[in-house]
Amino acid sequence: MSLLKDGIENIIVWLKSNICWLLFANVLDVVHKMAAKLFDSPDMRETIRRLIRARMAYKGFEYKDLVEKLEALGVHQAESNLRSKVNNGSLGAQLFVFILLALDISELEMNQVREVLADVSTTREATQP
Repeated sequence: MSLLKDGIENIIVWLKSNICWLLFANVLDVVHKMAAKLFDSPDMRETIRRLIRARMAYKGFEYKDLVEKLEALGVHQAESNLRSKVNNGSLGAQLFVFILLALDISELEMNQVREVLADVSTTREATQP
């Protein structure tokens, strides 16, 4: 019984000494999720989608071709998963850079990105009631 009591007391001591860190970790997780929502831009997602799809069309690539090029770079993506990520424009920075490499995009002009983003924004504003 004493061993059980000591174990419980040790757990209580640990919880008391670590409760601030546990609460901080939970708060940090909530803040991270809120920040992700704040910085999520539908216009930028559409811009990313257009940039990738335009380059794929220019090179005559289908998703299976892009998957093969990514595989050669050591990036494993299922074709359906990649299609979904590109069509949603919701992919991480690393995957985006690997896609640029796979599509042999050596330069990405920020003016081009700004132009596409402006077009997306204008299109969205024109179609909203």
